[in-house]
Amino acid sequence: MPVYYSVVVCILRGGTCPTRRWLEMEDVLGFCALLLTVLMMLGVSVWFCCSIVEGFANVRRQFKKQPNRDIYLKQNRRLRRRLTDAAEENFRLRMGHRTDALRRKSERVSRKVA
Repeated sequence: MPVYYSVVVCILRGGTCPTRRWLEMEDVLGFCALLLTVLMMLGVSVWFCCSIVEGFANVRRQFKKQPNRDIYLKQNRRLRRRLTDAAEENFRLRMGHRTDALRRKSERVSRKVA
């Protein structure tokens, strides 16, 4: 706020004219407030830019690790094959157990009839 505005407002209100020291103090405090505001805006801007750069760095790091993806795909295929083999063996064993159970059941029925 300019010095002249303060003097005019003070005179219009019917008060005494402020001293020169009071006016200088008001100017210094206004300048300090402005300086702090600018520094805070600058700090927030720097923080925002740093967070953006850090995000880009993380994305780049993930893309550099991308060649390992082939290794994971190969391991995934191998594990799927093993799982399929285990499922087939499980099915075969169940069928064998089922036929054995049916055979035992028919033997029990034939003993009871005889």
